[in-house]
Amino acid sequence: PAAAFLESRQDIALSDIFVLEGGMSLWNYEVIIDDQHSFSQEQVLCEMFTSSSCDLCFFANHYLDTEIMRSIYFSKLISLPRYRLLYPEPLPDVGGRDKYYGYVPIPTIVINGRDLIDPLELTLENINDYLDDSTQIGMGIYGSVTSSGSHVVDLRVELEAGPAVEAMDYNLFILITQDSLNPDLWDPPFYPLNGETMFNGSVRNCVESDTGSTFTIQPGESRFFDRTFVLDNSYSIPECSVIAFVQNLETRSVYQVDSRALSQLAPFNSAPKIMSLEARGCFVILTGDTLSVEMAMQDPDQNDKVTPTISSWFSSDSVTFAPYS
Repeated sequence: PAAAFLESRQDIALSDIFVLEGGMSLWNYEVIIDDQHSFSQEQVLCEMFTSSSCDLCFFANHYLDTEIMRSIYFSKLISLPRYRLLYPEPLPDVGGRDKYYGYVPIPTIVINGRDLIDPLELTLENINDYLDDSTQIGMGIYGSVTSSGSHVVDLRVELEAGPAVEAMDYNLFILITQDSLNPDLWDPPFYPLNGETMFNGSVRNCVESDTGSTFTIQPGESRFFDRTFVLDNSYSIPECSVIAFVQNLETRSVYQVDSRALSQLAPFNSAPKIMSLEARGCFVILTGDTLSVEMAMQDPDQNDKVTPTISSWFSSDSVTFAPYS
């Protein structure tokens, strides 16, 4: 176990305390949080519905593209796929998700399948409650991309069930999103009526279709979903991410969600895992307080280290401790 102590810090909120950073000998990806007794939701799912003929969508997307919204804090806390409705190729028909939620107003963000908000109201404060959601399903995303003209993606989504997982049908969704899409460069060019010139977070591929793949999982069971698919050369891999989430279609509840950049997918079966992590989450540290954090780590190749980092949501302050083996 490793313990980190922080004293005399004023109003520091903690998130993603343990992350793997650059400079390690073999591992340059994020660590997987994997507590066998209870899981925390890796991210909050914020599904946005937008359209090129909607003037309000222009302002909503501009707000979501601002520096603070795309900061490291938000990028680690939420997954933000944007379903662009009634767009021509190369964007897919994603009307099935809109229909599933009952044809939501445009623009709208659906948070964790449950609550609808105006995208301009998406802030750290109104997603904070969802960050504490506990779940009995853990998730890991691994894979590789081989590019030669087109791009062959080998993907694995690993799900692990806790001892109290509910017996029900779950659906796994896998989305490929892309940033920095310029519709002027499409063939033929596309000129949105609302004046947008660049699309970020756009859903370009629903690997499991827009209804997902149904599965069941038993307490303590691990399920592996291996997918191989081809993305044509119109995809810019450095701008693409994979988002995976688990949802019950009857209740609409989301039980787990995570995302990875396609260019930074971790290889199968070699990811370090945090097996237990006490005091994981967000806290306020007042002057004179002491915080103690303990964790146990599993490392398949026994060559990696974890670097604890404590970050503030409200400023650029952070405290980074020495790596622990």
